[in-house]
Amino acid sequence: MYRYIISISIAVFMLSGLVSCNRQQRDEMSLKVMSDEKARKELAEAAETVNQSCPVNVDDKTTLVGVAFRGTKWTYYYIVAEDSVVRFDNDLFNENIKAGLKESTRKNVLASSAMLTMLRALIKVKSDLVYSYQGTESGHAIEVVFTYPELRVMVDVMSNN
Repeated sequence: MYRYIISISIAVFMLSGLVSCNRQQRDEMSLKVMSDEKARKELAEAAETVNQSCPVNVDDKTTLVGVAFRGTKWTYYYIVAEDSVVRFDNDLFNENIKAGLKESTRKNVLASSAMLTMLRALIKVKSDLVYSYQGTESGHAIEVVFTYPELRVMVDVMSNN
């Protein structure tokens, strides 16, 4: 189960690179002077760009079907092929997998300088980062949420390393 969680987390960060740039310094300066409205527009355009590449098979069980930037949330939408081991119709299992996914995702974000620009843009517009995983058999979904305050702490940690 944890191998599966780690696999999903690694794939999530590889896909996150689609919306981040290697032009970090320039992007950081641009964000500082950019209006909130312009930042929202750029995040919406980035979501459209990612969606043009979807669906993307992350691994043999997980497919990124799209992203959305609405209101105060950037959301990655995944479909997960459920089987006898991975099912989303058990609340206890869902809480355990959600906790594991959140921790491994947090660690991978902190280790990925490519995510810094995107996180800064989300912070600029006071948005949350959400990963939504929906099971193919049960139809139930697990959401891993990084709130605006959590993102601020993560960016602070990344900037100080």
